[in-house]
Amino acid sequence: MNSNYKKDFLDAMAENGFIPAEEKDISYGVQLTLSDGENDWKVRLFENAKGEHTIDTAGRMPERLMQAIGDFIVNSSDPLLPPPLIGSDEAGKGDWIGPLTVCALYADANMYRKLAAAGVKDSKKLSGKKIEELKDVITSICPHYSVICLMPEAFNKLYAKYGNINVLLAAAHGEAIRSVNGKSGCTDVLIDRFADESRMETELKGIGLSLHQHFRAEANFAVAAASILARYTYISRLNALSGKYGLTLAPGAGDAADAAAAAFVAKYGKERLGEIVKLNYKNTMKVK
Repeated sequence: MNSNYKKDFLDAMAENGFIPAEEKDISYGVQLTLSDGENDWKVRLFENAKGEHTIDTAGRMPERLMQAIGDFIVNSSDPLLPPPLIGSDEAGKGDWIGPLTVCALYADANMYRKLAAAGVKDSKKLSGKKIEELKDVITSICPHYSVICLMPEAFNKLYAKYGNINVLLAAAHGEAIRSVNGKSGCTDVLIDRFADESRMETELKGIGLSLHQHFRAEANFAVAAASILARYTYISRLNALSGKYGLTLAPGAGDAADAAAAAFVAKYGKERLGEIVKLNYKNTMKVK
C-alpha cells in the first residue's frame, strides 16, 4: 500500500474527527478502524498492480464519515464531468441471452460523494452479490433514475427493423436520459461513448442538454451507479427467464450461454429461440 495515499486518507479523516484506532494488513491493502471516540468503523484501502486505489466501506456509517470519505475519493480522482450531472450506461450488450438494459441516473455533488463513499464502481468490476447489495444503496441515494429494458423478443423486432444495435442503444439511452432530465431538471449528461458521437447528439437534439461522451465513462461515479442499476436489471430479468422456462440461462456469449441455448432449443424448439436470445449474435448460427 502506497504510504502517501494512506497518509493522505488518514489526514483527511482526522480533519473530520475520525482517528485511526487500529490498522491491519490485508491482501492488496490495509484495513483501518476509524474512531470518533465513541464508535468504531472499519474501512479497507486497496491498491492494485497498476497503483490504482479503491476504498471499501462496510456496514452503516454516520453521514459525516461518509461525506469525509466521499470528499477524499472525489478530490483524488478525475470525475470526467463534475456533478451535478446525469450519467447513463448500459448492460447486456455483450450478453447473447437476456435483455439489453440502459439506465440514466442523476447525482448532485452530495449524492456523488455518497456514491463514491459507498464503493460504487463500474459494474464489470463487481460480483453479482455486490451489485445486488449496491442496488438498494444507489436508489436510496439517487431517487431520480430511469431504467429501460428491451427483452429479447422486443429487441429482435427492433433489430429486424433498424439492423443496427447502436440505433437501439441510442434510442434507449435517449429515452432514459429524457426521463431523468424531466425529473431532475439537470442538463449536463455524461455517457460512455459506444458509437459515433453524432448518433446520441441527434437522439437528444432540441431539448437543451449538454452532452459529453467519453470512452470508459464508468470512471465517473454517476455513470458507474447507472451501470450497476442496468446490470442489476439485466441479471434480474435473466433470472426471471430462467424461472419461466425451467432452465439455468447463462450471461455472456461463451460456452455456458451456448449450452443453455441448446438446452432451450431441445426443450422448446429452435423456432422459439428468439424468446431468450438476441438473434443477430453469431452464437445463433451455432445453435441453429
